[in-house]
Amino acid sequence: MVSPSRTTTRTRLYVNYDGHVHESILPDPNDHFVKVVCEGSVAIGATAQGHIYKCSETKCPERIESCQEFKKDGTKIKFLLAGYYQFIVIKESNRVYAGGDHSYVGGVIGLEEGSGIYLRVVDTSMIKGHTITHATCGTYSTVVVVDDTKVYLNGKLGKSTNRFELLQFNKPVSRISAGYDHMIIMCKDGTVYGMGTNGYSQIMDHRENDSIVQLNPPFSHVLDCIAIRLSHITCWLTPTVVHVYGYFGDLYRQMLGFGAVRVDDHHVTIDREKLGHDFDISGAYTSLTFFDKKQRKLIGGGGSSNLKQFSKLDLIDQLFADALQKQSLYENLDDTLLEVSNGADIVALLIGGDLEKVTSYTKQNLLKMCKRCIDDMPSGDDHSNGVVPFSDIVICI
Repeated sequence: MVSPSRTTTRTRLYVNYDGHVHESILPDPNDHFVKVVCEGSVAIGATAQGHIYKCSETKCPERIESCQEFKKDGTKIKFLLAGYYQFIVIKESNRVYAGGDHSYVGGVIGLEEGSGIYLRVVDTSMIKGHTITHATCGTYSTVVVVDDTKVYLNGKLGKSTNRFELLQFNKPVSRISAGYDHMIIMCKDGTVYGMGTNGYSQIMDHRENDSIVQLNPPFSHVLDCIAIRLSHITCWLTPTVVHVYGYFGDLYRQMLGFGAVRVDDHHVTIDREKLGHDFDISGAYTSLTFFDKKQRKLIGGGGSSNLKQFSKLDLIDQLFADALQKQSLYENLDDTLLEVSNGADIVALLIGGDLEKVTSYTKQNLLKMCKRCIDDMPSGDDHSNGVVPFSDIVICI
């Protein structure tokens, strides 16, 4: 018999924690997950009804208790973010809520030590009347941009503060991203700014930890610049190559087939044409991934302990096979991958969608994937080595 959640839930959340895969099934069959993000060892899911759940060790997610302000805030969730020990919920009301279960939280988001996983409101009086337009989390920090121009830091990123503090910056922002202890601001005029620690050239030759400075790369025509989550890596995109700066393991050797050139110990270039021009960049720790959105391929390299060897993966085949193992997929043909996030020892996959809204190309590949997942699944229980760690990839089809 098909469980009620199968027929009413529009998305499903699968979690691979410490080598074991399970589905997180909500207690309310009329609710479903809409966002997912991973801390270091905890997956956090947000639902359509606005609830927040911890989804890690078992198939029964644990609803996270919240303050009265959160319960009364009926606006939609705009951002769901996480560092290593903290997670952040930002709603359309522009209120910021935070939770965590480690003493580091005390210096990051103003919570008492030992407060447990409990969602509390964060003081945002300094941005009252303004709109949060961008947000990101470093390992121990949260950064928000209001009205596309003003940047506020809370936590430890180069400098430390236990409340949102306005940084000296006032330019229109197109993207903000943060790594382990550095952040990158990509501006709408094409200029790039950085802040934080810089042990591996992840912010060029910038040495002042607590101030935002313009970064001037030794190349031109920068299209985008991204700090990789929970890492010491920054990627610069140009029309012809991707410049990777930072601490990235054996990325150069592993990506020789994609035109990788080693400039120095902390700088590698990769040929964009061989990667595919329409791709998203992500990763974590010392690994890096490129998701080819047109071909639905995932290319990964680096030195993470979770990345046993360089591989070019068929995203649908590999991730669905690893997450769903030998479960029959013929009854789930309305599924597609929506979002993936990873932490230190956890990977979460949010699956859902409607085949009538996707292309025939995707339909055909899903049908092929079903047969291969059932007929060609490797024997044995350990499929975790095939999972390339990556985070925050959103696929829109």
